[in-house]
Amino acid sequence: MAEINGLIRGFGFDHTVIWGRNPSAAFDGPKTPTAFEGVPAFQGKLDLSRHGLLLLADCETSGPDAERHRAVEVALLKVVVDRRPQGGSRLLGALDAYQGLQDPGPHPVNLFSMRVHRIPLGHLLGQVLDEGALDRVLSGVRIVVAHNASFDRRFLTKAIPALKGMFWACSYRGVDWREFGCPIANLKTLCRHFGLPVPGHRAAGDVAALYRLLEHTMPDGKTALRHLAEGLVSPEG
Repeated sequence: MAEINGLIRGFGFDHTVIWGRNPSAAFDGPKTPTAFEGVPAFQGKLDLSRHGLLLLADCETSGPDAERHRAVEVALLKVVVDRRPQGGSRLLGALDAYQGLQDPGPHPVNLFSMRVHRIPLGHLLGQVLDEGALDRVLSGVRIVVAHNASFDRRFLTKAIPALKGMFWACSYRGVDWREFGCPIANLKTLCRHFGLPVPGHRAAGDVAALYRLLEHTMPDGKTALRHLAEGLVSPEG
């Protein structure tokens, strides 16, 4: 399909599809919380002839079952990418970000999941996501990248319904990491393999690590983000 092929080539940043409205009206400057350590803010002005937006996403959950458990921590990073063919799918910095906690709800939490991220239950009780801040961060975005997207997508689309209609790309399955000597593709292992800072297991730290991984230039001269774009086969992949 021509439309899908367009998405594959540079994530298809056709502003008639991606933007919907003038994105310059949706923000008043870069907002990158310190939780997203090491991610540079985008400098300059958005130019629709050369820039596109991606949303990098991650969550921590109260358990493994999206029907019973919830995303208890959400991290979203809206980033600018050079969408020109000669730009090589290079990330140009963060335009906006969101980090928030959510009450785990009525179902019992899974102790193993809670031990992984170590967010105290007392810090989660009564917490709700900020809908206004989410609307701001999601404005102008149609493409989400997550590491192991099939997991994050189940929880994040439940927590944030606006994400349901977006195109999701998986950096875990969407790049042949074995080609670059890394048969185990979890985020920490990839960061160690490529000499990048290794994240702790919290949503914002993982999103920051994903940013650094996607901007990393591989031995063939292409960014990992470019490899991801070239490896996509369909919006449902």
